[in-house]
Amino acid sequence: MTDNSIKHVLAVGAHPDDIEISCAGTLARYVKDGTRVTILTLSSGDKGTFDLPAEEITKIRENECRAAAAVIDAEWIGFGIPDGTIIWDEKLHTRMIQAIQQAAPDLIITHSPDDYMSDHVETSKAVTSASFFTVCPQFCAEDGKPASIVVPVFFMDNICGVGFLPSEYVDITDTFDTKLAMYDKHESQHTYLAERQNQDFFEVIKTSARYRGLQCGVTYAEGFRRYEVSPRLSCERLLP
Repeated sequence: MTDNSIKHVLAVGAHPDDIEISCAGTLARYVKDGTRVTILTLSSGDKGTFDLPAEEITKIRENECRAAAAVIDAEWIGFGIPDGTIIWDEKLHTRMIQAIQQAAPDLIITHSPDDYMSDHVETSKAVTSASFFTVCPQFCAEDGKPASIVVPVFFMDNICGVGFLPSEYVDITDTFDTKLAMYDKHESQHTYLAERQNQDFFEVIKTSARYRGLQCGVTYAEGFRRYEVSPRLSCERLLP
């Protein structure tokens, strides 16, 4: 069971399918335990196609995000930043602070700071920095209010687990099919990723979850690493 202090989880991904690939099983566990989940996607996914115009694929991917979130009755929010242009600058810093203040989560999940590409790394920087400053009223939007605490942050696994050593695991055996169902909603990417990266991402998801499961003695698992800095630490288990 999830610690009862966790009522709302915010999962922040760079691209429209990142959350589904890396931590959807855990989000489904949270929802089963009665925790509310919000998914925030920074980019529009406008480069995720070989032949469609940017406006068309952007709309398709927004609809896919909403459909995937709906599988677990989660809320979805998008920033609409073009793929490949996420930069942790003053504009994104303030925007992220205010998004976190508005969501008021008890825990945030996002990319590892040493993930494999710039959009993921910049998203990680934006989240870790912004979440610290959410307690400052000077950053509040007109209708917003500062956070009461600096929220704990957990980094989700890198693609295929490369270069990522988990410090905590979540058993997703019972929610693995839900994780696949969420990723399945990103239909526009199934063939595109297979052709671009020569990878079947259903197999990537299954193999990665099985490998993490082997590490912790269950059938399927997701791995996480806590952002271990003061004042974000706790004696309590915060993951499901």
